[in-house]
Amino acid sequence: MSAYTGGALSVVGRATHPESHRRRGARRLAALIGVLVTAIVLAACGGVPDNSSPQPIESFKREGPTNAVPVPQSDMDPEALVRAFLEATASPTDGHAAARRFLTKPSSEQWDERGDSIILDEINTFVDQRSQNSVRMRLVGDNVAVLKSNSQLLPASGRVETTISLVRDGDQWLIDGPLPNGAMIDRSRFVATYRSVSLYFTDRTHQHLVSDPRWFYGNQDADPTILLNRLIAGPAEDLASAVDNGFPSGSALRGQAAQISGGGVRVELTGLGTLGVRDRTSLAAQIIWTLNAADIGGPYVINADGAPLIPERSAGWQPADVKSFDPLSTPSTDVGLNIVRDGALLKVTDTGTTPSGGDLGTSRDVRSASISSDGDAVAAVVAARGGAGLQLVSGQYGGQVSELASGTSITRPSFSGAHENDTVWAVIDGKPVRAVRDSQNSSEVVSTVDASSLATVARGPITELQVSPDGVRVALIVGGQVVLAVI
Repeated sequence: MSAYTGGALSVVGRATHPESHRRRGARRLAALIGVLVTAIVLAACGGVPDNSSPQPIESFKREGPTNAVPVPQSDMDPEALVRAFLEATASPTDGHAAARRFLTKPSSEQWDERGDSIILDEINTFVDQRSQNSVRMRLVGDNVAVLKSNSQLLPASGRVETTISLVRDGDQWLIDGPLPNGAMIDRSRFVATYRSVSLYFTDRTHQHLVSDPRWFYGNQDADPTILLNRLIAGPAEDLASAVDNGFPSGSALRGQAAQISGGGVRVELTGLGTLGVRDRTSLAAQIIWTLNAADIGGPYVINADGAPLIPERSAGWQPADVKSFDPLSTPSTDVGLNIVRDGALLKVTDTGTTPSGGDLGTSRDVRSASISSDGDAVAAVVAARGGAGLQLVSGQYGGQVSELASGTSITRPSFSGAHENDTVWAVIDGKPVRAVRDSQNSSEVVSTVDASSLATVARGPITELQVSPDGVRVALIVGGQVVLAVI
């Protein structure tokens, strides 16, 4: 067995969401008698213009959002008008035109709403100065998330405080004076009017797709033009090192993605140059599964530089044509539910339990285990003979297992995604470790992964580590807090 230090985790942030930000502090894991062992699916947690605002999702019919955007009313007092303004900022349409209706003309001209937006909760206003025709107040709120200009939503924390001035204009109040750059959005309004849509990029092997969630305004079907422009712009910064963008530098969408009579979408691309069939197929998969995930149905007629992307698909593509890239597919398996009880790996049946077979089924030393998504492989933590520490072992499910690594403490193992049975992750003596078994020559390579970036968001022992099915993300429990990272 050889060992070396290699690889790193890039922190995305704590696992927070505008709907659940109040659940702060330590997350406690419930202790279960008989640890369940099964193929656990983790939901996919993610260059772009620096000066563009988030774009609204709209259907081809341009239907308006379900909830009407607030407008200033003559009977609104200053506090009510400011709260309505923060709701109106949720709509980025036409340079936040709806929010600008709450501003005086000079204030609207000065306000630069482009770039990132902050999501605020627990908003309070405090009047510092009031006269018959003017009010100066402080706005204070909890910053629970940041909506990046590329539509990526990132967790955030901390308090935001800013001063807002209002003047009476005729029979109503309007916001006057400078505002902070960017938009401030009321959390409840964000939750009601935005939805998550996944863009898909290929992993490093160009054989599988990785989700890159983005958040767009509106409750209608996604506009394919907006989605494809985001896709061509590339992955989010934190994901860029783990995936590839199939679009060459200089490629672009020509015009709008057009609706086809009878259903489907026509996509005209430029700048693809001499891409081969393999790369063009994976690029088509990115487009098809991105649009499909947004409920935009096919056929997808994809042309490049004035000709079909691939001549054999000139009539259009369907998801079935790139089924091997389906990001939601999981390998079929009949391994069923397994548990660890009394130190053995047992398979749950209709009438009870039965040993899983092989070394782990007859053992009395198993502490935890994981089974690969296809059910072919198993990894486990077992007590070393003589009680001297623990061992990380792996092998064929129902067959023999052999040691990968050892230590005083080892967390429950995790396979490296849904398509890799030869790579196992665990935290050994406090450090994330990746163990790769080469089935060709029966050798193992164990590498300690650089996790120093975790300290930027959480401190404490790492008590759990699980790799997502896409193989590029990892969820950890660090000091009782859930942390998301990119491998």
